[in-house]
Amino acid sequence: FMGRAHWCASNIAVDGKPATKSDVHQPSEPLGPILGNQIQSTFGFDNAVPGFFATRKNKDGNGGRWGLDIYGSKGIVKIRMEVFPEIYWKETSSWLPTGENQKPWVRLPGHVELSGDDPSSIMNAFAIDDLLEAIEEDRQPGVSLESGRDSYEMIQAVYAAYINGGRIDLPLKDRRHPLVAWSE
Repeated sequence: FMGRAHWCASNIAVDGKPATKSDVHQPSEPLGPILGNQIQSTFGFDNAVPGFFATRKNKDGNGGRWGLDIYGSKGIVKIRMEVFPEIYWKETSSWLPTGENQKPWVRLPGHVELSGDDPSSIMNAFAIDDLLEAIEEDRQPGVSLESGRDSYEMIQAVYAAYINGGRIDLPLKDRRHPLVAWSE
């Protein structure tokens, strides 16, 4: 709904200091090289719509608190990831609604209550169902190969922009992993 990202600017730090080549390391998960424990990035989307990303490693190492806020012209969507996503909507055009403009957070219309012992299989079922429906209806799935590629490129752009010291255009011209290329 925001279109594709056209550029990225980024800042990456390790314990409050600018990240360096020597800070590149392999994580505990098989993700490829990573950098930093504090990241702030800005993306430029279609129609000059900005997107902001920030992350910071918790002192206790618990990665369980994360979410996404989407501020639009008609309201705010708040997504919090616990075992299953919790998605809420607030109808407001204000950044900080007060007084008469203060509306309650409500479940996003169409919310499906999820439960079970294996969250990943339940969440993957949504993608599989959508893929099968997309084939039957001759349309692109909600999570397409292109959207996966674009997401991956945005992750790489965070590193590429930091390494290049400023804003970098998307799609990336150098198709190598930026941290691998930086370390060569």
